Order: sequence, then structure tokens, then C-alpha cells
Amino acid sequence: MAKRATIEDWSKAQVLFEIGKSLNEIQNEVGIDRATISKKAKAEGWEKQKLQHLVVDSVRVQSEISTLTSTAKDIVEHEIDDRLKHLEFFKRSTMKNLSTMMRKVDETLTIQEHSAAQTALQKGKETILGKDIDTAIQINNTQQTAGDFKGLSDDELDTMHALLQKASA
Repeated sequence: MAKRATIEDWSKAQVLFEIGKSLNEIQNEVGIDRATISKKAKAEGWEKQKLQHLVVDSVRVQSEISTLTSTAKDIVEHEIDDRLKHLEFFKRSTMKNLSTMMRKVDETLTIQEHSAAQTALQKGKETILGKDIDTAIQINNTQQTAGDFKGLSDDELDTMHALLQKASA
């Protein structure tokens, strides 16, 4: 009698499916019958090769990094870590802003205040990380300057200042 598939088995099967592994390969690696995998993938709307680009991009980046000198590698890895930390800060700040908005929707926070806070977060993110995540991890990305804050209103600048103070506390 075959073992019953665990949540972890199904999670692994889904990821393998979404990186483009065949049903036979998934069956061999996870131990779940390929027909059962196929049924579950269809029922839950798994997307074949949805994650394939991540594998390809990671191989390309790691291959390029492996050609660098030790010093260059350390600098690039430090820059990547810094940018990922900034990105995480902006994700948390956005979630906090949305959470505050939901909590205070019937109280004092207006849509305009929420919008101002979110606009300030977005402009700060773009200033630090560039226009999107792809530019954030590129090694030759041009640095944004404080001049990008010129378009912010005084309220947006105050909101950004408060957010940055909280982040550094």
C-alpha cells in the first residue's frame, strides 16, 4: 500500500510542476502517482512552467557572479542584501499602511491620507530601489538621487520622514 501524500509532498509536487518538471519526474521525486498529480494540478489550477523563469534567471545571475573577483562578489552580494532589506521594508510599510487603513476606515483616516502615505512609500521605494524589482537587482543599476522627492507634497514628505524614522528606530 502506497504512503499517503503529506501537505509537504503536495507542496513540493506543485513547485516541481510549476518549474516545468514532467509528471514522471515529479512522481519519481515525490512518490505520488502521476495521474493523481495531474488531477490535482487541473483541479487547483497549477500553471505548468510558471516558475521556470526564476530558475533560468537565477542560473544566469549566479553564473555571472561566479566570474567576479572575490572583492567584487562581496560588494555585489552586499548590495543585493541591502536592496532586499529595503524592499522588505517597503513591503512591510505598505502592509502596515493598508492595515491601518482597514482598522481606521470608519474612524479618522481618510482615503486621501491613505493615498498620500502610499504615494510617499512608492516614491521612496522607487528612489531607493529603482522603478521595479528587476532594476533593483541589476548590478549596473543607476542610483536614484534625493531629487526624486521633488514631486512630493509637504504632507507626502512628512509621511516619508515619519516612516523612515520609524524604520530606523
